[in-house]
Amino acid sequence: MIVTTSTRIYPPPTGVAPQTWLLGQGPPGIAELEQRLAPGQPLCLAQGRQADGKLQGLDPEQLAALLSVPGLWVLCEADGAAGRPLKGWASHEPALAGRERGLVVVAGASGLGRPLDARWVHRPEMFARATGLEPGQAVTPAALALALGGPQGPLRNLRPGARAMALINQAESAAPAILRQLAAALEGQGRWDAVLRACLRLGWWRSCAPPFLGDGEDP
Repeated sequence: MIVTTSTRIYPPPTGVAPQTWLLGQGPPGIAELEQRLAPGQPLCLAQGRQADGKLQGLDPEQLAALLSVPGLWVLCEADGAAGRPLKGWASHEPALAGRERGLVVVAGASGLGRPLDARWVHRPEMFARATGLEPGQAVTPAALALALGGPQGPLRNLRPGARAMALINQAESAAPAILRQLAAALEGQGRWDAVLRACLRLGWWRSCAPPFLGDGEDP
């Protein structure tokens, strides 16, 4: 498996991806890629390392080369929220390759019930435009569902046939009744192949509550 980004990310912990390969410009050499890959050990790929420590993401040509390798799984971070739990999406986001098989859209439940402002929402003006909320109003489950699955949300650029999953992180920060309302609103859109809840720690895959939202279990 390859772990990478089309934007910028902090390097993953070595326990997640033990090795990072900085490609520079140009597509990766497939022979060298196969030499570096090891069973059960994801390989992190990036163009280079920036002054702030973040890894510079791959360009479309590099991603296309990876996606052409038979049997290779590529997990690509294609968006960010500047450290906020919620965001509004610009027209070019997420930065997709056009050949993705699935898209996981992550939102933080800690933003539910919070005021629509820059403390809790990245690009609050875009979130307001997508949901009809006014600045400062509380973010409701219905509004968040509209931001995620509505016509101005991240699914608008998803290629036909690709799967879509909504992952509601920080599930421990919202009441079960609120999470069920959000689940019902998302599932009612008919656009999601799965709706999950989780509390990911350290930004990397430690799930404390993986079941489907709305399944009757409390997080």
